[in-house]
Amino acid sequence: MGTSPTKQTWTRLRVLLVLILALLLIPAAVLAAGGPFTDDDDSVFEPDIEWLWSHGITSGCNPPGFDHFCPDDEVTRGQMAAFLHRFANDQGNTAYQTGFADSTAIDGIDMYSTVLELTGLPEGLYFVMAKGEFRSSEIMTEAHPTCVMHAGTEFDTTSVNVNPGDQVAWSTTALTYMGEDNATMHLDCRDHGELVTLSNVRMTAISINSMDIQPYEP
Repeated sequence: MGTSPTKQTWTRLRVLLVLILALLLIPAAVLAAGGPFTDDDDSVFEPDIEWLWSHGITSGCNPPGFDHFCPDDEVTRGQMAAFLHRFANDQGNTAYQTGFADSTAIDGIDMYSTVLELTGLPEGLYFVMAKGEFRSSEIMTEAHPTCVMHAGTEFDTTSVNVNPGDQVAWSTTALTYMGEDNATMHLDCRDHGELVTLSNVRMTAISINSMDIQPYEP
């Protein structure tokens, strides 16, 4: 005839059961909070961050260890350029950029003039970025230049105040769908005040759906 468990034995069994349940739950928690970075475990964006890492779009923010992503930090323009470049390479997409380094005067009051143009774009979804610098040649009058990116319809605009004699950097970005092959994108600008010039203007289109962008011959 066996002996019945004592109160102390029951206590030990309950502790053991709790430990077993905890061990069963640990793998799920580790998987949910794992990954290459140690500072994104509480972030709702952790799956997205790990996707960026697995596709080589980010390596981290703390060399040489590279175990932090810094999910709450702001992104610089240089980091954004690196992310977009790596994303384009990862997706097998083609990026096309056109631009000129010389300054271009924009003195239209009522009419926009075309500053940059991308042609021969196949149908598809594109991330587009235009950037440059406004420079006022006046020393007394504030200027209000405006640039518009459009492809059939307007899809992004920048409009800034430029103080007399100042220069102001600007950029516009947009995600837009080109509905037909051989499409054209325009960057059109005008000046609502005195004479303003554009410097170092660039417009870049990155195809999102792995479609080639045909070269543009000016």
